[in-house]
Amino acid sequence: MGLVGYLEQFVTGVLRELGSLVLVAGVVVGALVARPVGRRRHRSPWLVLAVVASLTLVAATTLVPGASVWQFLRDPIEDPSPRSCVAGGVRRMVSTLWADPGGLLNVALFVPAGLTLTLWTRRPLRVLLALSTASLGIETVQLLIDRQCQAGDWLANTLGAAVGVGLAAYGGDTRRRPSGSPA
Repeated sequence: MGLVGYLEQFVTGVLRELGSLVLVAGVVVGALVARPVGRRRHRSPWLVLAVVASLTLVAATTLVPGASVWQFLRDPIEDPSPRSCVAGGVRRMVSTLWADPGGLLNVALFVPAGLTLTLWTRRPLRVLLALSTASLGIETVQLLIDRQCQAGDWLANTLGAAVGVGLAAYGGDTRRRPSGSPA
């Protein structure tokens, strides 16, 4: 193996570890900003940390180039072209959501983000639309970074966001308060 082969192995190894580094960095940054941001926004520092951690988890598991965190649960797609993201239409998206453990993991991945962002903003509909749009953006970016792109993932992520938003709206206090009043 020549120099190019060693360099390729090194870069591949670094990219595989990038997900863990992103996760740790996100939690550290969240811990550093939780108190000042929480005070400024009249929110609990724990809620700030939970928002940062949930969004970091989404980024670390979906936007790191190379192998997916749970790729061992999925069958690889032979053709990573844009049409493969939507191949099979809605029926395939719904059937693979429940048949594939990765689909359930995609649902679970967005529940904390939907829950914490709804508690943070107290705007359930905006959070749901933002997370659904973010999921669509993630699937688009995955086309460019050597990851699987599946429309079923968008559906699963949006469903997870809806579950999180629903839990926050049902169990949390999502009423808007006048500016300046404490949470």
